[in-house]
Amino acid sequence: SWGGAVATLAIARGLWAGPTILIAPAYKRAVGNARDDPAFAPSAIYTAIAQQLATDDSRQIIIVHGTKDDTIPIADSREMADAIGAELIEIEDGDHRMRCLLEG
Repeated sequence: SWGGAVATLAIARGLWAGPTILIAPAYKRAVGNARDDPAFAPSAIYTAIAQQLATDDSRQIIIVHGTKDDTIPIADSREMADAIGAELIEIEDGDHRMRCLLEG
C-alpha cells in the first residue's frame, strides 16, 4: 500500500517507466488526501500516468487488490484503474495482506 503510493507518484513524475504491479496502492489515502497542493491530487496524478501510458506502448501497469481489504478500499484501486487505463486484478476474498493466496 505505501510502496504502491510511492510507486504511483514515481510513475506520474516520470521517475519510473518499467512494467509495474501495484498491490493495493494507497496513493489516494496515504498521499493524495494528505496534501493541499492540487498537483498531488489523485486526479492530477492519475491524469499524468494515463498520458504517459498513452504515449508509450511498452509501459504496463497492473493493479492487484483483495475484495475484502479493510485497510485500503478496493474502490480506490477501481477508480485508479479506470482513470489510468490499467488492468485491475481483484483477488476474491483477499484481505490487505492477501493471506488467502498463502492458504492454498
